Amino acid sequence: MKLELADFQKAYLDMYRDASAAPGLSAEEDDFVMRLWGPGTEGYNYNWVLKEPARDYAQLVFDEKEIMLDRDKRKGWWKVHDFPADTRAEMEQALGESGFSLLRKTRLMYLPVDGVVNPASSVEVMRLKPTDSMDLVREVSMDVWGEVSDSLMEGLHNGTQGENPKTQVFLSRLKGDSEWASVGWVNFAGKVGHFFGGSTREKHRGMGTYRTLVAARLKASAEAGMHFVVSECNAASEDVLRSLDFLDGGLVNVFEFKR
Repeated sequence: MKLELADFQKAYLDMYRDASAAPGLSAEEDDFVMRLWGPGTEGYNYNWVLKEPARDYAQLVFDEKEIMLDRDKRKGWWKVHDFPADTRAEMEQALGESGFSLLRKTRLMYLPVDGVVNPASSVEVMRLKPTDSMDLVREVSMDVWGEVSDSLMEGLHNGTQGENPKTQVFLSRLKGDSEWASVGWVNFAGKVGHFFGGSTREKHRGMGTYRTLVAARLKASAEAGMHFVVSECNAASEDVLRSLDFLDGGLVNVFEFKR
């Protein structure tokens, strides 16, 4: 089955629709907006995504902010994509005028699950079992980022539970090495495997441990019946994913509102 950019964009929005199946999260939509919220961490406790062009972007942003505040949510992230087409400029102007600030720019990279990513032969990979602790995940993430939230670890643990878990967590390391080098996880929603976490200790970078995690998560997504995998990535991960024939889904500019 040949899948095009438009197929991915539809699947990406469906991913948000299905996110309410995750423990503690709720999702809803109206004519123009998808909303996702829950306990989460930082901005993930309230997210917006535009699904259709709106008539009045300033009014739309104002109304959505009021809905969030009525729910006693004090911080939210609005993710602005390159789709729907020809909406970015008006959306970003309306967000800025309504008190949102640009938090970060990332790149949306995606691949149909029949794509091929070969793991490095010198690297081994392990998938955490539901009974495993998140201590190794915390250790690698702390080494890379300097901090990791308890709520993130709790959410990862909860997501790996059950017969058909919504989350799978993987670690990789050089064969014969006692130290795990990389960690990453994939969340399944709709027909998309969403890559998160991608962290590699500095001394192990360029050795294939991240690529092997990409291959493991791609395989897991295919086995779970997904149609695409996707990563909202920084420049370093973008370079690696492009080299693995991932496709460009455009910019994701994240705007944050805090009360």
